[in-house]
Amino acid sequence: MFPQVDEQKQKIILKVNQKKELYDKALLIVAEKDILMQKARQTKDFTLIGAFHGIPFSFKDQIQIKGVASTVGCSFLTNNIDQEDANIVKVIRQEGGIPFVKSNVPQMTLSLHTDNPIFGQAQNPYDETRNTGGSSGGEGGLLAARCSPIGIGTDILGSLARLRTSCEIWAYFYGNQLPYSWTNDQKC
Repeated sequence: MFPQVDEQKQKIILKVNQKKELYDKALLIVAEKDILMQKARQTKDFTLIGAFHGIPFSFKDQIQIKGVASTVGCSFLTNNIDQEDANIVKVIRQEGGIPFVKSNVPQMTLSLHTDNPIFGQAQNPYDETRNTGGSSGGEGGLLAARCSPIGIGTDILGSLARLRTSCEIWAYFYGNQLPYSWTNDQKC
């Protein structure tokens, strides 16, 4: 259904974000989604596929994805492997979306500059001497470089609004209707 992400985009993803852990799993899921799409077309039963069928999604590092580390940029959390998906990830998966990369964040997501001791600085794809903003700056870099069609970030102190000025992208802020991470799910 979707051609594989070419080698150049793979390099950009790693350069902008320095995170890869979901990419190989996503390629396997894409193959499964292609088979499901063929079946839906043959049987004309499009209830087999969801609204986001086959669309890759990137997620800010603080958002839980089962089996993947959520470090929020802190070295003491490098072994913090998520035991379940955040609610937003569950909904996107149920609708056929494919998590394919987690994006870089500042430590504890508390900065307007995306840099941390684990993955370093998220670089602006327009000018590598400039930052991508924060705390959803890794998402901004991926979206601006066109390495992710849809990214899921969070906004605590204006992070999504800052992406507009740092990366020249548009962000939609819908409010806090759906818990997105362990910090919100557990009312920490």
